[in-house]
Amino acid sequence: AMAANTTYEFELWLIFQSGATPDFKLAFTVPAGATLAWGVRHDARDLTGTGGSAQTSSGGAISVLMPTGVYNQAMGFLGLVRCGATTGNLQLQWAQDTATVADTTVYAESFLKYWTR
Repeated sequence: AMAANTTYEFELWLIFQSGATPDFKLAFTVPAGATLAWGVRHDARDLTGTGGSAQTSSGGAISVLMPTGVYNQAMGFLGLVRCGATTGNLQLQWAQDTATVADTTVYAESFLKYWTR
């Protein structure tokens, strides 16, 4: 868990597979009272919907729109969490942007790491 009243930087390297129909979306959650700022460090070629956007709220999702015929992608994200008086975890949430019977996968080689600033 992240310590109370501490600032953390984090990095996410995400390797995933999805199709153009289901697409992919992601968000982060942080402990109650924490503030969060994050954005795309690297987005794979031909993706739309990410455009270096910065998010500043827990649970604020962005959609990663997959071009037709492209399925395997890798993306990097950087962020900052300022914890308040409550301890807790930084967590990644992900899902299909449009529910379909097609598989969407996040691979085990993906990682989320954080460190004190």
